[in-house]
Amino acid sequence: MLKLNKSCALLVIDIQQADFVEMKEGNRDDLEWACIRNARRVLDVFRARKLPVIQIREVHRPDMVDFGRELDGSEGVHCIETSPLTDYAELTYPVEGEYLISKRRYSAFFGTDLEILLKGLRV
Repeated sequence: MLKLNKSCALLVIDIQQADFVEMKEGNRDDLEWACIRNARRVLDVFRARKLPVIQIREVHRPDMVDFGRELDGSEGVHCIETSPLTDYAELTYPVEGEYLISKRRYSAFFGTDLEILLKGLRV
C-alpha cells in the first residue's frame, strides 16, 4: 500500500494516445497494456485522496521548429500539437482540477513551469 501524505504529488509524464492507438475496449486486459493499467491504478489512488496530479505531455509545433536535434537519432517526427495522437491517453485522461503541462523537449523541467507549480503546491 502506498504511504502518501498531503505533500505528495503525482507526475504523469508522456502517457499519450500515440502509444495506445491499438488499445481497444476488447483488449485492455492484454499483457502489452500492463504499464498504462498500472499507471491508471496509481492515478486512481491520487484522485481518490484528492492529491495533486500533474499531467505532462510532449508537443511540437507543426513547422517542427522546436525539435532541435531530436530528429538526428532513431526517432521520427512525433507529438505534433495538431495531431489527436499527441493528446493525453484515453485511459489516464486528465480530469478537472488536474494540472496540465506541455513540454517541447525531453525534460519536464526544462522550459516548462513545472518547478513553479511544484513550489506553489508546496510538494
